[in-house]
Amino acid sequence: MDPSGMYPLGFHPTETVLAHDSGTRLAKHYTRRECPPKYYLIDLGLSRRYNPDNGIPAEMPIEGEDHTVPEFKGEGATRPANLYPTDLYYLGNFVKERFMMKFTNFEFMADLAKYMTQGDPFKRPTIDEVVNCFDGIIRSLSSVKLRSPLIEPGTHGFWEAFDYGIHFLFHELPDSMRGLPAIPDPGNFSSLCRILY
Repeated sequence: MDPSGMYPLGFHPTETVLAHDSGTRLAKHYTRRECPPKYYLIDLGLSRRYNPDNGIPAEMPIEGEDHTVPEFKGEGATRPANLYPTDLYYLGNFVKERFMMKFTNFEFMADLAKYMTQGDPFKRPTIDEVVNCFDGIIRSLSSVKLRSPLIEPGTHGFWEAFDYGIHFLFHELPDSMRGLPAIPDPGNFSSLCRILY
């Protein structure tokens, strides 16, 4: 992530809320909504590029960090296959493991993640279907839901509610009144997915 727009004067290397040349002064910063950062995809060592004119590619399974892919079990591990459905499985399982299992209010992604991680790779959606479904999910959520923080299990006490109330009052409400969107442009996600596929 390139945070130079969000932090025009930089920030301290270990205490990121502080200015880079100070141990006490807060860093001047903007929110992601005010100045969306630029994200870079790195570590593409296992990636492949295919010419769409050559039809659907078939490759031997390339197992990454996620060892739960159903089609890599048994005989599937020894046959070339179209790995696009596998990529969708990886993405859906990432959402499940990194967000849905760690936060109690990410349930709105449950159906899409389940669709993407079906055991039968031929029943998984295409990337266009995923993007359209994701766009529909985002459009269906209220501004309050999109502005709410991720909540870890067991953090529904008084102080957490109070902390969120303060955050909403001083950050989310003013941003909303200034007309800033609840989240940075979700169209960027759609564009990225279509570029990758």
